[in-house]
Amino acid sequence: DSEQAGLLARAQEIDNLERQQRAQQLLAEQAQDAAALAEAEFGRAQEQLSQAGRELQSLTQQSHAVQVERLKLQQQQQEASARAERLDADLAESAAQEEELQMQLAESEARFEQLDAEVGNSQQQHADLDTAAMREQSELSQARALLRNLEQEQAESAYAVRSLHQRMADAQRMDGTAQQQIDAAQER
Repeated sequence: DSEQAGLLARAQEIDNLERQQRAQQLLAEQAQDAAALAEAEFGRAQEQLSQAGRELQSLTQQSHAVQVERLKLQQQQQEASARAERLDADLAESAAQEEELQMQLAESEARFEQLDAEVGNSQQQHADLDTAAMREQSELSQARALLRNLEQEQAESAYAVRSLHQRMADAQRMDGTAQQQIDAAQER
């Protein structure tokens, strides 16, 4: 009776371990899904970061071009003012040119300020995307570590189940040997 109870207890323990192993297998699959999702998110974050970098470069080039244009317009304004002082006869025309250049300069400065603000925003967006990419990388590393732990636990559970099966087989063999010895003793 005690041997049967022991066998039943071992069978129950094997059943529990098999359920645990299935649960750990499910957790491992969930962790693999989470790791794949984290890798996809990381890829999207990297693409956004690359796009933001390209936009930042384009805005920086535009800002530089506006600065060059601004300097050119300032130089033209100075030249127009100098001509106005030298050439009284052309004073009216020079004044009109100066006014036009002033307007262009104001528009150029306004455009420069706008592009400067856009560059600042783009730099902030680039920094935000960089932070998001690092966070996604961290989450991916954590998911991979969890997956490794779950796979190790699953392997240990499988080993425990195999060991219990072996012990049950040994116990059944010993039970059979003991029964043969009892039968042999009764025949005497």
